[in-house]
Amino acid sequence: MKREIEAKIKGKSVIVEAEGLTPIELNTITEKIEREMSSYEQKKVVPDTIKQLIYVAVKYGIQLYKKEQEEFSLKLEYERKIDEFIARLNSAAEEENKLF
Repeated sequence: MKREIEAKIKGKSVIVEAEGLTPIELNTITEKIEREMSSYEQKKVVPDTIKQLIYVAVKYGIQLYKKEQEEFSLKLEYERKIDEFIARLNSAAEEENKLF
């Protein structure tokens, strides 16, 4: 079920669809984003809040991409192991049938 929750970052509010998240969980996410933005601001790397948001978005986008790639690789590995297991089962079943 989709639910709309208010998210507030740097005093600005937006309503977001947060399927499967509670307001507390969304608040935790927005706090993490604000901390990231503040770190860019404190380092004087990026004083503009829009650019800070872009930096944070790209950082999290990279993390998400890496996680998706890792999950895809794991899925392929699991599928390969399942195929090997099925082949061994079939081979064992054929050997057993030869005995009888």
